[in-house]
Amino acid sequence: MKKLLVGLLLVVVSISHAHAFEEKALKNLKAFKKCKKCDLSGADLHGQNLKKVDLSKANLRGANLEGANLQGANLRKTDFTGAKLKKAKLSWFMYKAKLGKADLTNADLTGADLRSADLIGTNLTGATMKATNLKGAKLIGANLDKANLDGSQLQGADFSGASLKKANLSNTVLEKTNLSKADLSGTRFNLAWLKDMTLNGVNLSGVDLSNADLENVSMDGAILCRTRLPQGEVNSGCK
Repeated sequence: MKKLLVGLLLVVVSISHAHAFEEKALKNLKAFKKCKKCDLSGADLHGQNLKKVDLSKANLRGANLEGANLQGANLRKTDFTGAKLKKAKLSWFMYKAKLGKADLTNADLTGADLRSADLIGTNLTGATMKATNLKGAKLIGANLDKANLDGSQLQGADFSGASLKKANLSNTVLEKTNLSKADLSGTRFNLAWLKDMTLNGVNLSGVDLSNADLENVSMDGAILCRTRLPQGEVNSGCK
């Protein structure tokens, strides 16, 4: 019994210390507009005005940031794994940020620097990502349905197994981008540059590639149904 009581006491003390540490981090964030390398995991920051704060390398795993304003904030190498970021306004400074499995539904990422960012399994449905730099980013299995990536740089990004149904990839640069097994049905590629791309096994149903640069593009096994290519419409994959 004594050992049990001691164990319970240690658990209570550790929980209280963790809570106190989070409160201190929150106070620093609000008072000094910075929380570099701090631990805010699981914190409730929904709707907060966090413009221009320094959260570089901070731990925000599982935090609630729905509707928060993070424009101009330093989010380099910040860990948002599993965080809630619905309708959040995010910063440009997100180099190597960790956003795996985060909820970024309808989030605003316009012009963000997401080079080499971890977006594996992330929900980006309806997100605004115009002129975003996603060079070398990992978006394996991510959901980008109806996302707007107009004018974005996607060189070397990994979209394998991702869903991009009805997404806007007009004016994008996709050189050496991995789209294997991605669902691109209804995706817009107006004036996109897909040079040296591999689209093997990709669902291209309803996709308009008539104005895209398809030099050295491989489409072996791709689903082509109502797919518009420079040489005309192809329906070989229609059932």
